[in-house]
This record gives sequence, C-alpha cells and structure tokens, in this order.
Amino acid sequence: MTAASYADWLARGRNHQWLGRPLDALQCFRRALRESPRPTEARFHLGETFWQLGRLDEALAALDQATSFAPEVPDAWYNKAVVLEKLGRKQEARSCQEWALSLEAQAG
Repeated sequence: MTAASYADWLARGRNHQWLGRPLDALQCFRRALRESPRPTEARFHLGETFWQLGRLDEALAALDQATSFAPEVPDAWYNKAVVLEKLGRKQEARSCQEWALSLEAQAG
C-alpha cells in the first residue's frame, strides 16, 4: 500500500466520473479505499458517484463516513445535505447545510 497507488486510483476514478462512467469510477474509488482506508477524499467521491447513480442510501453511508473522518470539509456536508433532501429528510439536510456554511465562514 502506497500513497502513490491511492492517488492513482483516486485520479482514475475522477477521470471516469468526468467521462460519464460512474460504474468504473465506483470501482476505482473502492480500490483507492482498499489501498488506504482512512482518507476522506475517496469516500467523498464514492458518495458523489452513488448519488449520481441514484443509489441514495449508499451515497449517504459514504458521505456519513466522509464527514466522520474529516468533519472540517464543507463540500462533504453540502453533498450530504443534497442526499438527505432527496431522501425527504429536510431538517437533517438543513442542519448539514448550516454546518457547511459555518465551516466556510470559519475558513474565511
């Protein structure tokens, strides 16, 4: 396991996302997590890809992990809010949005 292989799989996944190949992207993000299970970026993109595929429960699970490992990342909170909104969990979505806004204000 190396940081280079994690970064390589992450980059491959992002490339597949940009090219409209979400299933290939999922495989790359999962492989990145096997290489280095802790990093948040792969979890964030995994959640984003599940969301794009309409697999909202899996998206929420990945974004829950992303916000747990790195609660200081506003984009993960924003994406989590979108997924929660689509699941009809409006109050939780609003809380996530407010938290993301407060993080951005702190970063200044």
